[in-house]
Amino acid sequence: MNFCYRPGMGARGLHLDIKRGWLMKVDSYHNIQLGTVYHGMRAVPDEEVLAAHHGTKLSIDVVGYLGRTSNMFQFVDIFSIPEITLLRDVTQYFIDNSIPFAAEYVHYDVREAVGSFHKSGEMHKIVGQNVEKYFEENVHLKPFLQRLHDANKQIFLITNSAYWYVNHGMSYLLGDNWRNYFDVIICQARKPSFFSGQKRPFREIDVKQNSKSWDRVSKLEHGKVYVEGNLTNLIEMTHWKGNDVLYIGDHIYGDLADLFLKYGWRTGAILEEVEDEINIMNSDAFQKTIRWLTVLQWLTDQLQVIPGAEADILMKSWVAEQDAERDKSRDLLNPYFGSIFRTHTVPTYFHRRLARFADVYTSNVCNFFNYPLDYIFFPRRMALPHENVLPTPDLDLLLTKTVQHAMRFKTGTDTK
Repeated sequence: MNFCYRPGMGARGLHLDIKRGWLMKVDSYHNIQLGTVYHGMRAVPDEEVLAAHHGTKLSIDVVGYLGRTSNMFQFVDIFSIPEITLLRDVTQYFIDNSIPFAAEYVHYDVREAVGSFHKSGEMHKIVGQNVEKYFEENVHLKPFLQRLHDANKQIFLITNSAYWYVNHGMSYLLGDNWRNYFDVIICQARKPSFFSGQKRPFREIDVKQNSKSWDRVSKLEHGKVYVEGNLTNLIEMTHWKGNDVLYIGDHIYGDLADLFLKYGWRTGAILEEVEDEINIMNSDAFQKTIRWLTVLQWLTDQLQVIPGAEADILMKSWVAEQDAERDKSRDLLNPYFGSIFRTHTVPTYFHRRLARFADVYTSNVCNFFNYPLDYIFFPRRMALPHENVLPTPDLDLLLTKTVQHAMRFKTGTDTK
């Protein structure tokens, strides 16, 4: 087997129907988004999906609360993307070569292979020896951390990676004195167990000898490096609690869920896909598609109250055009799955979990660099389904003229 990585073949937030080996996008109401279901490289026809799941609605027992059940598995972190690509490639290889296989075994074996490679240290060894190739410099990172430090903000780092690997990366990004930017440094933390039930004590390591100390750790000191430990001891030693803490991570379940639900910490999620999607959404092609889609939605709403065969025919054509424009907007973001944050009309299951466990999300922590340290990100007021959101007068006039022209509808009064 000789596979190559192809961008777009995977996306964060997808669900896997483990028994069937189907990858799919699920919305916040547990509905499968038709047109985004794949078995290997094959798009599963809508009729086959509807027959297998008796519609598009999935029960809570199937989906689960945190993305994992015996029926479904959700891919939520950045490592999921190459894993999904490998899963699709292996599945398609078996299909193309008429090799009998059970989809569950493919999933479990791919999971085990990816996990073993990650835990073996081989990936860290490859990356650690080529930091210039794999790490992306950010000119704002050092001044951002210095700005926080100068404002007497306490900064901490909790990572599952070994110190030698962290040191290679941080030295490249911040310089050899990178430890001075952090008040607490914890490596090999074993997240998410670090946050939920792990009772292992902190141990200090000698950074020169890369060896663990046998002395009991009674306080966490600036400039020193610790391994293992647990959140309970961290809170006891630092007295950090509640809204005073903002923890930023990239895994909504492994990093953020327990801190948000059990400890009341403020949480932030780093998702590099945000920047990619914003760039596409700001493009002329996407803006044009969304503007016309908005007009079509308004037109179909207005046309439904007009009786007659001609109105029915026009209604069907507008609905078909609306579906085509939705597919076009999806394909601009990702031709297989569209946005990771929304389906056509509602948020994805992934975004619902993200909004539940993260107070704020962004593509890069340095995006906060240009904001004052006392800046408050107020939530936007969102209209509920029963609330009337009136368009602006200009938009109202534009849409009225558009529907009158399309219907050749005579009101008895000339509209100029």
